[in-house]
Amino acid sequence: MTARMPKHNPRRHRSSQSPDVDPYRSDEKLPEPAACPDCGAVLHRGRWTWMSAPEDADPVRCPACRRIADGVPAGVLTVKGPFYHVKADELLKLIQHVAERTAKEHPLARILRIETERNGATISTTDKHLIQGIGDALRQAFPGSLTLNFFKQQPFARATFWLRDGEAVSKERERLSGGPRRHP
Repeated sequence: MTARMPKHNPRRHRSSQSPDVDPYRSDEKLPEPAACPDCGAVLHRGRWTWMSAPEDADPVRCPACRRIADGVPAGVLTVKGPFYHVKADELLKLIQHVAERTAKEHPLARILRIETERNGATISTTDKHLIQGIGDALRQAFPGSLTLNFFKQQPFARATFWLRDGEAVSKERERLSGGPRRHP
């Protein structure tokens, strides 16, 4: 007589076998329709989205609002450099713009908080992929370097953007290329 193998249940397997489970994401199927009483996001077909909540929607706090209430980020981006204070307003406007644009399509990707200092800022987010989007936008708009760390089997990511002086970067490029660039 052979033993019967239980059917594969990905949700059960993920939570019982893998240590990378995000404690802010439910392993159980949530009731649908559901609406977050804090932000208004609606759980529709297993995905949180921005839409009008049906009248019969159950009140269920979304993972982003739970993280905000607990003050626990999924991603942290540090922006620093000796020239941060010169570009701080521009940097923060770009960070807010990217976060707002992303949140329109992804309700769970939001800024949790921004802490600023003279030579830098720390941006905490409710989604670990949002820091990559913000970091990429900073790298395209400002001279500097971006380091991303997505930790294996962890629902957390860390990134650092090191802002360099644009004028110094131009002079270094000039020096390395053998002189100033001339346009015909």
